[in-house]
Amino acid sequence: MKKLRGFFVFVTAAVFAVCATSCSGGDDEELGPHIKWVLDEEASILETVDKTVKNDKEKGIEYAIVDYRSASEYDKGHINGAVNIPATVQNTDSENAEFCVKLKEMFPTSTRLYFYGDGKDGNLEYVVPGRASKLGFGRANSIILVGGYDKWKPYEDHFQK
Repeated sequence: MKKLRGFFVFVTAAVFAVCATSCSGGDDEELGPHIKWVLDEEASILETVDKTVKNDKEKGIEYAIVDYRSASEYDKGHINGAVNIPATVQNTDSENAEFCVKLKEMFPTSTRLYFYGDGKDGNLEYVVPGRASKLGFGRANSIILVGGYDKWKPYEDHFQK
């Protein structure tokens, strides 16, 4: 009985090890690290936005706001100065996908990119900036404005050049 119990413990541990190895890291290997900015009640993130934008201006660092919602949603309203590059799961699935190609064509990798969607696209809030990071923009230049357009629109003045 002890041998049988030991066998089941070993098999269970092996199954967990295989699952942990195969289930982890897929996105980390495929996508790069990025920064998440989340609005909080204390507005400390707005101080970070202001400081970052001010430092970028002083240092001559280019930045852009990228609205990755559909063109029709963008046309209904967007953050002032944002460019529209619609993103979907399909057009962001590799470095050669349509969204990624447009991003590389429009901006040098030294550009700091602030991304926002509709706030209901949880997976894209991870994929879009992660893909940009992996394309060469890097962690510091791949920032997601968590919560999307409706949450960030009232604070668009913080991003103005």
